Order: sequence, then C-alpha cells, then structure tokens
Amino acid sequence: AVHPSVGEQVLGCRVCGEEILKTGTELFNITSPGATATLTSHVLGHYVQVHRLANAHGIVFEIATSRSATGVAVTGLSVRGDSWFPGFSWQVVQCHRCHAHIGWHFSAPAQRDFYGLILETLVDGRDVESTLVKRRI
Repeated sequence: AVHPSVGEQVLGCRVCGEEILKTGTELFNITSPGATATLTSHVLGHYVQVHRLANAHGIVFEIATSRSATGVAVTGLSVRGDSWFPGFSWQVVQCHRCHAHIGWHFSAPAQRDFYGLILETLVDGRDVESTLVKRRI
C-alpha cells in the first residue's frame, strides 16, 4: 500500500492502495484526436491535459498520460485497432496487486511508450488509508 513520505506525492490504486504513480514529473501532454473533450487538471502538483475518451463500446474514461507507472501489470495482446493515439498499439494495464483495470499501455515503433491512466481508478496517496478504511466498513 502507499505510505508516502512527508511532502511526497503519489497516486495509488483506489481499490487496494498500491502505489501507481510516484511523481507528477512523469505526466506529460499528448494530443488525442479521439478525445470528446480535453480538460486541464491539477494532478500531483502539475497541470496536465486530461482526455475524455470513449471506447468502442461507448464507455467513457478520463485519462492522464504518464511516461511511467509502478505497481502495474501490462496484460493481454497488443491491439493496433481502436487506438485513441494514432500509430500506437494498446494493452490493458491492471494494478499488479488487486488486478483492477487502471488504464492502458501505448507503444509504437520508434516512439517512447506511455501509459494512459484512468483518473477515477486512482486516489491521492495521502487519502489512501481513509479510502480503504471506508471500503471495509
């Protein structure tokens, strides 16, 4: 579970508290032509683009993009179709501890890989303990 040091900012899995993103410096902006909206949000002390995207089934997600993620497992086959980022293939990303779906891993030849993290599946590390306690009640 996430146990941030004083002043450390982390995002954890909303289900089990596993640390997913340690610092906002890994967050970055990339354009998605498939976004129904692009918002600016404050995440881990940084203003970043948050994309509102719908998958092929019409399920809407709000994601932030990050160069790295910890505590995750990239699962399934790499899929080229239905990508929100042209030229990139995607795979599902789960919390490695509880297997909750928390986003996608995007990769492309001669491009740097990145993660699209679903913001509603994550919780500020400072709030993890209270979130987990509430779920146990």
